[in-house]
Amino acid sequence: LRNDLHSINDYLRSLEMPAVQICSDGTLEFDGEIDEQLILKQLSNIDSYTYRMQKNEREDMILLLLITRRDYVTTEELAEALYVSRSSVIKDVNRLKDSCTERGLRIQSVLGKGITAEAEETVCRRELFRIVTDNVTLETQRGGSFQHILLRELEFEIPLKRVEKLVRQNEKKRHLHLTDEGYICFTCYLFVAANRIKKGYVLDGTYPEEKTPEENAAVEI
Repeated sequence: LRNDLHSINDYLRSLEMPAVQICSDGTLEFDGEIDEQLILKQLSNIDSYTYRMQKNEREDMILLLLITRRDYVTTEELAEALYVSRSSVIKDVNRLKDSCTERGLRIQSVLGKGITAEAEETVCRRELFRIVTDNVTLETQRGGSFQHILLRELEFEIPLKRVEKLVRQNEKKRHLHLTDEGYICFTCYLFVAANRIKKGYVLDGTYPEEKTPEENAAVEI
């Protein structure tokens, strides 16, 4: 904890903000007034070079890059995007190969070309949906640094805030009364689906004419 506080206080000093101190009763508090909005704004601008990702975050980022890129991605490109060594990327990719195969997504390394992910669009959307729901809060301004890095790497044309607004409008209009979990899942999936469609990725298959209120809202959005 003290090491973490040391890093946090170094960052706060770089913003000319008061440090966090440990009180005699063990609680933490700022040693003075802070500008919360400025801190949140600065945190949203942190990149992969400044933010050190955890192993699971690196794996999610690699999978995201492989799914969203239409071509092969080299280990050098992944290492550069994550600011880690090629050996770290290779280890992460090897772990992903095993776990993704069980989920219907094949990660393949081709000598002289790079790494690619092959899967049906339903699988790609499911994986992107999992990555988003695992790492993104709907109050994007208060999200962590990794959330902002992830959303930038997605390069989605339709922003999450716009999807949130449309879902809230249709929830009220159609009297859906979504639970908190339902609202999060509904919003995040529409965020992924709408942007995949925008990029030209569509699902194959037929759909029933009779739709639930949630499905009708999704179609309208």
